[in-house]
Amino acid sequence: MTDEKQMEEPPIRGEETDSTPAMPGKPESKFKSFVRRLVRWTVGVLIVLGLGALALYLGVYRPRQAELKQQLGEAQTQISTQQDRITALEAQVADLTPLEAANKTLQEALTQAELHLKLLSALSDVRGAQFALALGNLEDARLQLTRTPETLAALRDGLPADEQAAVDSMLGRLQLVLDEMETDAFAAQSDMDVVVNSLIQLENTLFITP
Repeated sequence: MTDEKQMEEPPIRGEETDSTPAMPGKPESKFKSFVRRLVRWTVGVLIVLGLGALALYLGVYRPRQAELKQQLGEAQTQISTQQDRITALEAQVADLTPLEAANKTLQEALTQAELHLKLLSALSDVRGAQFALALGNLEDARLQLTRTPETLAALRDGLPADEQAAVDSMLGRLQLVLDEMETDAFAAQSDMDVVVNSLIQLENTLFITP
């Protein structure tokens, strides 16, 4: 009797659960599989683009910024030197007023020094705008060029007639720069390079070449 009762007892709950066969997992839908692959592909593309942007910054933009910063410093040093020279010439003119011949020579030297200062000021403005634009600071780049057209116009008025056309060309190029800044920074940088090179060439012709 005891054996029969034991045989009739219901199975233990845990044992019944353990003996239940596992249900096979539901296969992943095609949509979920597509989304998963799309996410992986998108992340991969973003990583590649990020690495490319980093390489471009380190290989191109950062060296360019350093070069423009150095050029800007050199232009500002030249301006300071030229201002000191003008101050010294003005003092000599005041001292030699009674001597007409010497005074005339000094006046001519002072006029040339003032023209040179205008040229260097324009050069410094454009290089400062280049540096600001390379840093992505459009507002500062425009601010750097606020007085440049006026400076170039004053420089043009003091030059010989055969040199005035070169300044007219710079003024036209400068207007292109102002128009391009918001839409095409690369073109604006290229046009500012043209203005810088033209100013350097004019400086070599008028003030440096013996």
